[in-house]
Amino acid sequence: MFRLSAVVILFHPDDTCSNNIKTYLEHIERLYIIDNSPKKNILSAEIMQSPKVNYFNDLENNGIASRLNFALDLAVKEGYEWLLTMDQDSWFDAGMLCRYKECIDYFLDKESVAVFGVAHEKKTLNIGCEFSDVANLITSGSVVNVAVAMQAGRFDEHLFIDEVDFEYCYRAKQKGFRVVKFDSIFLNHTIGVQSNFRSLKDLKISVRALHSPFRTYYMVRNYFYVREKYRGLFPEVFKKRKKDVFISLKNNLIYGKSRMGTFLAAIKGYCDYRRCKMGKRIR
Repeated sequence: MFRLSAVVILFHPDDTCSNNIKTYLEHIERLYIIDNSPKKNILSAEIMQSPKVNYFNDLENNGIASRLNFALDLAVKEGYEWLLTMDQDSWFDAGMLCRYKECIDYFLDKESVAVFGVAHEKKTLNIGCEFSDVANLITSGSVVNVAVAMQAGRFDEHLFIDEVDFEYCYRAKQKGFRVVKFDSIFLNHTIGVQSNFRSLKDLKISVRALHSPFRTYYMVRNYFYVREKYRGLFPEVFKKRKKDVFISLKNNLIYGKSRMGTFLAAIKGYCDYRRCKMGKRIR
């Protein structure tokens, strides 16, 4: 079995974070906890005192891309070939990560794979390792081939947050590497603040994920940045991405609490993309 390191990036974590980490801590060899919060967060003693855990906090929010690159550097230094990337609000059901590792371990020609990923919608569980080659994967639950990441140029720090994972996948595929999703491996993952809202079109109630104006800015700016680079290579993918981004923006404008803030953030995000103002937003 290969040696697996992991990284989880924190930002004002809630009380569920420690329990989420416990679902995978025992199945990895090293966990880098990188805290983007402006204060040090104390997780459970079981985690903070674990010899597997390295906790980092510099009281700055340096985004996702730079923190993932920092974790890659640590993995290289400590001799790990694979890095599991997790969000603070994600967790594995019992036995799922063990199956995931087995699927990767027995995967033929895994050296050609830039990143493995999992499903985020519960389906009929299958004990096999059915997989598909995909265009992109989200960060949480992905297992990154460290050597390929270093060769492909690591994560793009121009993005700060949002689209970091997708951009890396597109670039890796552009360079001839594979992006593989195990359809029978499931990860519990929360996207945004989810609440029930009644549709203005048909009055049906459905769950919608909302984001702050802060996130909306990066979602809009980075979407256009990544689309400009890769739309010609993945035209069908970006047809869907356009729809997804529009629906997310529409939901925030209709159902969010800060409609004007969201609108202004989206406008600024697009303007900054046009001006090539990337990285961390300077207010």
